[in-house]
Amino acid sequence: MKHMLNIRPFDEFWFDCITNNYISILSSFEESYKYAMYQNDYNYENEININIYRDSKKHTISSKGLQINNNVIDQLVPYINIEEKKYINKDKFLDEIKELLYKNTIILPAVDLYFWNKIGLFHHKIHANHYTLLIGFDDDKKEFYALEDDIHRNYKMITESESTFIESVQSNHCNNEISDYLIFTISESLPKYRLPLHDIVHNIPIINKSLHSLNFDDLYTHKYDNKEFSRLSVLLPRKISKIIVRQQANISLINILHKKNIISTKDYILIVNICEDIIKIWQIINNHIRKATLLNVDYLNQKADTLIRLSEQIVKNEIDCWNHVKTAIVNSKIPLDTDLVI
Repeated sequence: MKHMLNIRPFDEFWFDCITNNYISILSSFEESYKYAMYQNDYNYENEININIYRDSKKHTISSKGLQINNNVIDQLVPYINIEEKKYINKDKFLDEIKELLYKNTIILPAVDLYFWNKIGLFHHKIHANHYTLLIGFDDDKKEFYALEDDIHRNYKMITESESTFIESVQSNHCNNEISDYLIFTISESLPKYRLPLHDIVHNIPIINKSLHSLNFDDLYTHKYDNKEFSRLSVLLPRKISKIIVRQQANISLINILHKKNIISTKDYILIVNICEDIIKIWQIINNHIRKATLLNVDYLNQKADTLIRLSEQIVKNEIDCWNHVKTAIVNSKIPLDTDLVI
């Protein structure tokens, strides 16, 4: 027997597992929720924090670096009720999972990413807790289907064997501290998603303030020991990749503003070019970080002046980008309560 849920992946770009899961679930019920991914509700900070798990214990790794926080999830939480569950019978958890899926329950079992998602970044590298969004199973083929991201951050349906699912769930490395699985229930009164102009305008000074607060000198000139640099070389490229994705989302937002005739073609071309330049510069910086990983930490320090200059140029470019957007919106004289959802 095969059974699939009607949940479609939001695959235009990948921000993180939580955000893409939420958007995929909600937009499968109400398509307008894909526009939440374009909302410019984000900010930056200078420290990176990530949780990893070893021997069933959580360890928070902090590092100098750069982090982007996508705050749109806060808007979506009211429309999804999340229940934390334990398996009724640990020895028969497969039957419990399949029964829930057969009833079209949105279920996210806890798995260890060391074993789960063979095309993922953590596979056979790092033990980490993760709730995977299951969307189906096939008894005859002994397979499960889930929405996950691959090593290149493409978000899509993956296929994993039943034996891999069992190994991922039963891992002794990290699953003991959290619930066995989550059940998501969508609000019966799910409204259409709104993306009013005044929200875009409201978020601009918040983004710009966080950009002004960034300091890159210590990031690139700090004399890292081997342990510190090992953390940085793993975490920073991941965070920069998220920032690049955010710029892709910004281009999508600018495209909507242009289609709505809120910004002119001239402004559209100017702003998109700025975003594309930001992406190119971040890619250059990421390449330097990866090169330092292959060589040694001294390479990072040697390139400090170049990296600081490039990073400061990015800050200036993004502030200019949002100032252009705000000016274009104000000059359009279109009411700020205008909804951008097409």
